[in-house]
Amino acid sequence: MKSAVGIDAGGTLTKIAYFNEDNELHFEKFYSHEQNKIKDWLHNNHYINRLSITGGKAEQLQTLFLGKYKIEHLAEFDATLSGVHYLIEEEKHSINNFVLTNIGTGTSIHYVRNNKYIRAGGTGVGGGTIMGLSKLLTNIDRFEEVIRHTKLGSRRNLDIIVGDIYNGILSPIDNNLTASNFGKATISEADYNKSDLIATLQGLVGEVVTALSLQFAEAKDIDHIVYIGSTLSNNKQLQDIIGNYTVYQNKKPIFLQDYGFSGAIGALLSIEK
Repeated sequence: MKSAVGIDAGGTLTKIAYFNEDNELHFEKFYSHEQNKIKDWLHNNHYINRLSITGGKAEQLQTLFLGKYKIEHLAEFDATLSGVHYLIEEEKHSINNFVLTNIGTGTSIHYVRNNKYIRAGGTGVGGGTIMGLSKLLTNIDRFEEVIRHTKLGSRRNLDIIVGDIYNGILSPIDNNLTASNFGKATISEADYNKSDLIATLQGLVGEVVTALSLQFAEAKDIDHIVYIGSTLSNNKQLQDIIGNYTVYQNKKPIFLQDYGFSGAIGALLSIEK
């Protein structure tokens, strides 16, 4: 339906999904505080007359468009789950029972079986943590710039790993596992730069999110953990941290190529039905 768009108004980003004339799925995203840019984009695509809005800032965004469009509202996780199932089918994953970890500004974790879900839990540690602490510690506040530094930096200059503690002696667990995030910062001779700091910060967030996801998966004896969210977008370093940790604990990670758009996709599909 060319005249409709799905909008996921999140705490940090507002994501838009729509089908073009060739029925191909396309995306746009804006910072949620850039409401004028969102309005301009919709105005420039004058053929749009229907909006399906979800997300934490849905009601706030909806007030901008009253009387201009036919607007529908969809519960946030209903939209996300619909988008996730669409992507699972598109990417040909054969799973119907999994833990779903959505790493956005914070992190939300759900149990999913077929079309039913229940919230397992979550944490305030997520993409907002990476961005907020990057801003406070390095004055870098653009996601693309943060990702660039995670590629350049080394965690070895700030994290203490198991091998550092055992120092050549046989250890009971993998020497490469993190023993203390940022533990080397207390050592006077610690040598690190801005990129190392951001890479280590992202490592901490990745490990906290994964550890929590693994606990929920183990509690219900679930094999697959599906990871989604805008924090993973073009972020191979974070995907590697999460993926390696998940595999180490004998679970199977799946990274859907949603780039944070699952909610917007699900909102769009609710119009298509």
